[in-house]
Amino acid sequence: FYDNNSIDSLSNVANSHYPHLGTLIWSFFWKISLIDHEYSGRLFFGFIFVISILCLVDLLKTNNVYKFIISILFIFISYDYDIVFSGNQEVLVFSLIGIAMNFIHRLSEKKNINENFYLFLILLVCNLLIWTKQEGGIYAFTLILTLLFFFKLQLKKKIIIFTIYLIFLFLRLFVHKFYNFEMTLNYGYNDFSIYSIINKISFTRIFLILKYFLLAFLKNYLLAIGFLIFILSYMNKNLFFKSFYIYFYAAANFLFIFFIFLLSDGDLLFLLKTSLDRLIYSVSPFIFLLVVDYINSYKKN
Repeated sequence: FYDNNSIDSLSNVANSHYPHLGTLIWSFFWKISLIDHEYSGRLFFGFIFVISILCLVDLLKTNNVYKFIISILFIFISYDYDIVFSGNQEVLVFSLIGIAMNFIHRLSEKKNINENFYLFLILLVCNLLIWTKQEGGIYAFTLILTLLFFFKLQLKKKIIIFTIYLIFLFLRLFVHKFYNFEMTLNYGYNDFSIYSIINKISFTRIFLILKYFLLAFLKNYLLAIGFLIFILSYMNKNLFFKSFYIYFYAAANFLFIFFIFLLSDGDLLFLLKTSLDRLIYSVSPFIFLLVVDYINSYKKN
C-alpha cells in the first residue's frame, strides 16, 4: 500500500498467509502523515488502545471525574510499550475485544437499547478480528458463542449471527485463495494425525505450559486484578452469575491459548517464552469489564 503496489503483489512476500488489517492501518497512517517516518503509522495503535479503554470505563455508573481517574489507572495498568507501540498486532486485538465487550455489556443491561444495532456492531468487530490475526477468528468465535449461549436472543437471530460469522471467515479464506496467498498455519503446526496429537499430550508438556501460565499471571497486573475481582464477586452470588458470561469468555480463550501451545510442533519452550504473554494480553480486556461490574454493583449497594 505504501509503495503503491496492488494486493496481489502480497503473494510474493514472506508470510502472505498473515492477516493484513494491522499492517494496512499502519501503512495508511504512515502514508497520510506529515511525518515521513513509519512510527507515525504505529501511533494509531496507541490511539485505538486508549479508545477501547475509554469505551469500557464509560460503562461505569459514576460521574466524569471518577471516570477520568479510572481511565488513567486502566491505561497505566494495561500499558506495555513493547506491545502498544512496537507494531505488534496484539494491541489491535486487545482494543477490538475491549470495544466488543462494551457492546456486549450494553446488551446484557437490556435497558433502552437497540438490540439489532449492537449485534451488528459486534459482528463488525468479529470481522475485524478475523482480518487482524490468525487466531482472531477463534477470538471472534468465542465472542459469538458468548452471545449464543448467554443472551436471550431469538433462535432466528442466533442462526443469522452464526451464519454471518461463517461468511466472514470463509470470505477471508476465499480472498487468500483468490490472490494465491499462502494457506498455512503459523507457529509450526505440521502434523495433525491422531498418533501425533496423542504424543503431544504429555504430562511434561502440560506441566511446562501451566508453569508459564502461572508466570504470566504473576507478571501481568491485569490478571492479578481479575483474580481478585473473581474472589470478591464470588461472595456476591447475584454479581457472580450476572458476570458468568465474562468468565465463560475468559475460560474459552485461555483453553484455546493452552491448546495452541500443546498441539504445536515447534520448540515449545521458545514459543512459550516469546508468545504466551502477548496472547494472554490480547484477550485480557474482559478483566476491565469485571472491574466495571464490581464497581457498579458496589456503588448500587
